[in-house]
Amino acid sequence: MKQYKSTRKLFYNTFLYKWEIGNQCASIFRSEYDKQGRLSNAKKHLDIYTEHVKRGARITVPRFRMEIEINPDDVIDASLVYNILFKEKDTYKIRAERNSLSVYTNNTSLLDTLENTTFNSRYIQFHKPDPEIEKFLVDNTNVIVVPNPTDFPIRVTLGYKRASKGLLPFLHANPTTVAVSDNLISKLEHGIGWVSNNYINLKSEKTLLLLQMICGDNIQRVDKLVYKEDIDK
Repeated sequence: MKQYKSTRKLFYNTFLYKWEIGNQCASIFRSEYDKQGRLSNAKKHLDIYTEHVKRGARITVPRFRMEIEINPDDVIDASLVYNILFKEKDTYKIRAERNSLSVYTNNTSLLDTLENTTFNSRYIQFHKPDPEIEKFLVDNTNVIVVPNPTDFPIRVTLGYKRASKGLLPFLHANPTTVAVSDNLISKLEHGIGWVSNNYINLKSEKTLLLLQMICGDNIQRVDKLVYKEDIDK
């Protein structure tokens, strides 16, 4: 089943579009395994898997100290993806996570090919922005277009290290200059320091400077929130 999701920012501060498919073979596309380039690792594994499919043999791979059996339909889908991407050069970025394979691109031709190809997977998603804001996103890095006006126009996304001990007291002490979810506050109050991808919205550059002093290098990104209706003003 294809799903379409509207986005409001660039992926990796570069790409407008994201295509995602559920697939048990996703890990063979990981860039760190692609030592020779040109998806060589994926090709090597797909050749082996395809032979198993032709012979009607089971395909098992080790994962998390156990073996899982790969569905032949996933092998067919992965081969289709490989054939499409192999024809491209540097117009995309791949991310493989567990049983999910994502392709990021600005190449509308590549996106159209992926969209018009028939896959077996029941999980396929297309992420793309409203055409009205595409140019604005391309011309302005580190921005997120929001549907409503906001008094907190700066968004800080936390990094992958443990949260600083000073973060929770800072948030409690500045209720008028920071906007934060109850979920993040609850995690910090219960000692859950791993809060990557959680974000904090700020009112001013001054507050941002204070937060940067507390978090140090444990910040993934800082974005400006822009109200959609203000784009053309």
